[in-house]
Order: sequence, then C-alpha cells, then structure tokens
Amino acid sequence: MGGGAGGFVAGSNRAIELLIQRGRPTLFSNALPITVACSADKAIEITLREPQRVQRLKDNVAYARTKLKDAGFEVLASPTAICPIIVHDTAKAIAMSKRLLELGVFVIGFGYPVVPEGHARLRCQISAAHTHQHVDALVDALKKL
Repeated sequence: MGGGAGGFVAGSNRAIELLIQRGRPTLFSNALPITVACSADKAIEITLREPQRVQRLKDNVAYARTKLKDAGFEVLASPTAICPIIVHDTAKAIAMSKRLLELGVFVIGFGYPVVPEGHARLRCQISAAHTHQHVDALVDALKKL
C-alpha cells in the first residue's frame, strides 16, 4: 500500500527483517506519510465493513473486460481493476489518451520506457463507483478513435 509515497509490507518478523536488511531499494526509502497510512487504514476498515463494494468492483471489471474485448480491443488478462488496452505504439497511446480526454474519458497512455518497446497501452482503471454507463461511455469513446 502507499501509491507513490513510501510503502507498507505485511509479513512475519523474519520476512520483514530480511527485507529491511537485504532489500536494496528499501535502503533509502521513507516510511509512509501519516496521511497515507491513515487513508489506507480507513480504506481497509470500509472494505471489511462493506464487502459489497468489492463485489461491485469485481462485477464492474468483468463487465468492462467483456465490453472492451467485444468491441475488438486487446485487453491484457489480469485479476486487477486495471484493464490495459494494448495499442503497441507509444505516440498512438499518448494521442489516444489526449483524444479520450477531449471526449470526456480520463485514461492514461503509457509507452516506452515505462513499458517495453512495442507494448504501449491505455491504462483503464475500473472502480466500484463506476456504473455500466461509465464503462459504455469508455467503450463508445474508444470506438470513435
């Protein structure tokens, strides 16, 4: 957990000590800012209290993957809420991302060196707050491109 500001690992004391002593990337890292740690704690609390949110997320992801594939897009298989659409060319991914924003859809384009050359993608992140109408709008905007 963390998202761009420190990190958190849960594990046995032995595993954590091994990471601290041998994990070279952790040598110069910082602890999570308190705001990030508190936000993560609250997110876990809400998830445990309202498991229907997790089910809604899973349902939304399944719906999005199906709609994107049915529309002819190459979506990488993944158990996560990130649905990467492979477009191969970095310039194309960036241009598509900009055009999608003009159409009211926020999707980030990634290319080399963030991903391997020739594997540029649009990174669609699905959430429990999305509706089928949101996903349909994404697919409709992609079709316009």
